[in-house]
Amino acid sequence: MVSRDPSRTSDAPAAGPLGLIAGGGRLPNEALTRLRARGEKVEIFGFEGVTEPGLVSQALMTRLGQLERLLGLFRARGVERLLIVGKFEPRLLQGEGAPLEADRAAQALIASRAGAGDVALMSLLAGWLEAQGYLLCRQDRLLEEMLAGEGRLARRGLDAGERRDLDVGRRAVAGLSASATAAQAVAVSRGTVVAWEDAAGTDAMIRRAAGHGATIVKGARPGQDRRLDLPTVGPATIESMIESGARALAVEAFSTLVVGGPAMRAAADAAQIGLWGFRDRSERS
Repeated sequence: MVSRDPSRTSDAPAAGPLGLIAGGGRLPNEALTRLRARGEKVEIFGFEGVTEPGLVSQALMTRLGQLERLLGLFRARGVERLLIVGKFEPRLLQGEGAPLEADRAAQALIASRAGAGDVALMSLLAGWLEAQGYLLCRQDRLLEEMLAGEGRLARRGLDAGERRDLDVGRRAVAGLSASATAAQAVAVSRGTVVAWEDAAGTDAMIRRAAGHGATIVKGARPGQDRRLDLPTVGPATIESMIESGARALAVEAFSTLVVGGPAMRAAADAAQIGLWGFRDRSERS
């Protein structure tokens, strides 16, 4: 077990390297590049069948659910702080061919969720890692430069109708469950929510809203655990919007990670898609 000073927080400096736990998608790669560019020493750990190939050395790869081996890798690399980034989709935990190989620690953790949603399971995992003495860092603090800003984010902002749809979407996202769902987004058209995000993800939701000329609204859930799974958008989001005919994307400012920002803005500009960062009116820690 790592020795832990109770007075330290996840944002306190530490002498040892940061351990980056990489899920799927492009976010871990961009996060790694940015962290190292500002002088952070990073050790990156990944999972077979989850993390993008080539990102993590084979010596630091493990099977999803091998928590005891993962702790051994942390100790061997002198890691005390952890940052979890990337996709961990529900399908990874179930079904034929799932890359899950749960050891005793993981089995106990899964059993303890007692039917809770996948978001709750990730929070349980974070709590378990902290109980082992590791510091779990907030994504919005270590990756602050990747957060969407406020206001117009591309050449076109929102027109009057899209702003009305944003108000509807913002209220809908604010009503989402904090723990029982992976949803962070809705599609709104003419004041009506026409699609809700589910476990299939934002891009699948956008495709379900095809033909509505929708405004996509994405933000943090109430009580969002900012160590885990902040809302994320990127060029693939715009591609899905182009395919479905969606006309605008509004994301919560300072709470949404943008992957491949320049490429995303260029794609939005080329398709005349509005991009907007809205400020949550409630108090967030």
